[in-house]
This record gives sequence, structure tokens and C-alpha cells, in this order.
Amino acid sequence: MALKHALEAAGAVFLDEDDLGAGVRLRFTSRDVKQLRRLEGEGGAVGEDDV
Repeated sequence: MALKHALEAAGAVFLDEDDLGAGVRLRFTSRDVKQLRRLEGEGGAVGEDDV
């Protein structure tokens, strides 16, 4: 149980078992979310592919 608490304090989120099985995910910090939103908004409109 101490290991689980230490991992949760570091940002791990433990998921209950469902149809896809149990799992662990790393939670994003608010700083990470802001950076991701900024990066996703860069580049302008998507154009047609010439390939």
C-alpha cells in the first residue's frame, strides 16, 4: 500500500478493472495541459495533401 501511495503522490492514477482490464496512467499537471493546448493550436489550418 505504501508503494501505491508513493506512486499516486508522483501523479499515477490507478484505474479499476473494466472490459479493457486494470491499468495505471500518469496524470498531466496543469502546466503540461497548458503546454499541450498551446502546441495543438500551432500550425494554422490543415491543407490538402499532394501525395
